[in-house]
Amino acid sequence: MNKTPSVIYEMLRSFVSVADTLNISKAVVQLGFTRQTIRRHLDDLEEISGGPLFEVRNRQYHLTTNGEKRIAGAKELLSSLDDWVFDRYHSPQELKSIVYRSSALDYIYYLQQHCLMDVWDNGVPLIKNALTAWSEANAQLENSAFDHLREYLLIYRKARGNWLCTYVGQKSSYVSWLGLTWAQSAVGKVVGDDESNHHDHKFVVAAYDSVLEWGAPKYDHIHTAFSRDGGTTLEPVNYQRLLIPLRLPDGDTVLGSMVARTNQLDFSNLDVGDILPISDDLLMENSP
Repeated sequence: MNKTPSVIYEMLRSFVSVADTLNISKAVVQLGFTRQTIRRHLDDLEEISGGPLFEVRNRQYHLTTNGEKRIAGAKELLSSLDDWVFDRYHSPQELKSIVYRSSALDYIYYLQQHCLMDVWDNGVPLIKNALTAWSEANAQLENSAFDHLREYLLIYRKARGNWLCTYVGQKSSYVSWLGLTWAQSAVGKVVGDDESNHHDHKFVVAAYDSVLEWGAPKYDHIHTAFSRDGGTTLEPVNYQRLLIPLRLPDGDTVLGSMVARTNQLDFSNLDVGDILPISDDLLMENSP
């Protein structure tokens, strides 16, 4: 089957939207396509991939084994294409950088990936301790090396093509910034479900997928904006983030996200404007 690149792009958008929403009607609203167009896209992709991508149970679409195998690649392709079209990504020296400005939501997202060696030179204590524990524990989440750090982690598990939150540490940056109510309701939700802070989820998903694919930690400096304590106003925030692949006792792989709010950021490879520091009372620069 010969398809032009533009048609394949739209086919992938249909595939990803149905995988995220589990419902063609919601995908119609999200994409602005007709039901017939989305069904045709899925039929064509199933022919190309050699098998069904979805099965319908209880009036919901669920990824098949073939669909689960292919959804991460489809999301990565779409993310890369979108960012190339809108000139949002720059990758000096193979390290990913993102500059994204949203006029609609009035916020800026900067990300600069750093090599892991930079953790020892520029990482704040929480990030250094997390990388050390990961190595000492042989990436085993329940190892005693993580006993003093587990409450600072968020844990996500890949399920049916989405990242599902399975654990929120009560001392994590997410709890102290987003609030306890958010933390108590986050478990069981997938990335992007949080209506107040879903605006940068595509960047989060791409980073998580990369860590799972390569089985290696990822160290980033990030400036973005999130609402606080259930509010609706986005407030600027600066932080370092270490993403680590972790093993559960049953051998399954999950992802740990360690975030430490800090003004110690290096965006020297990016063309960014002035970044206001966050106040001292919001920093997480001390040892746990």
